[in-house]
Amino acid sequence: MSNELSNLLKKLYDQDVIEPIEASLQLSPIAIALKKNKDLRMCIDLCSGNNAILVDGHPLPSTDDMEKTLDKAQVFSKLDLHSEYHQCALAEESCNLKAFVKQDGPFQCCIMSSVLAFGVVIFQRLMTHVMHGFDGVQAFEDNLMLYRNDKQ
Repeated sequence: MSNELSNLLKKLYDQDVIEPIEASLQLSPIAIALKKNKDLRMCIDLCSGNNAILVDGHPLPSTDDMEKTLDKAQVFSKLDLHSEYHQCALAEESCNLKAFVKQDGPFQCCIMSSVLAFGVVIFQRLMTHVMHGFDGVQAFEDNLMLYRNDKQ
């Protein structure tokens, strides 16, 4: 599995998701898990990094809000945003919060992740801002709900 992990790290490096570093005040352990489709998933233990993050009070839409919004809709579609959090860069000074070490050396992640404290909330805030003013679009976590109240 170490070849597969090295390939995954190279792929993430090529996609500018991770970058090698010389050292960090904090290095988190990682675990590798197999997804259902047999791809590898890299899981970083961010418990210590999460302690350094300020709370974001942006609300997630409630189920009741979603029901009210979609109540009269006749046509629906849902888009699952693949690797959604990889679209959100962390501030350079925050990248060390996601530093990890593996046999290939220490790395840091410079993109958001869902396991980063309030990552879901921060992404929800971004999507709510981006989709503001578009009729028939509701952002919910890593999904976009598209709907129309008529069949035209």
